[in-house]
Amino acid sequence: MSCLAASWVHLQVSLAGAQERAATRPVYLNDHEFVVLHDMIATPPVADLVIDTERMSLEEQLREIRNSWHST
Repeated sequence: MSCLAASWVHLQVSLAGAQERAATRPVYLNDHEFVVLHDMIATPPVADLVIDTERMSLEEQLREIRNSWHST
């Protein structure tokens, strides 16, 4: 059984990056709500690891998370 090394992971992206990603799927927030929500999470909560996902594909994000969960 694998040992968890990083149990709390925060995925971080800029507002522009979040807006770009949101443009590829249905959005249920207006522009103001979107900015407010992003501002609320701009400072990451306490986490074992913060991953900057700005230029990462979904597959790269998943790989990074999986790698962080398994001790070396």
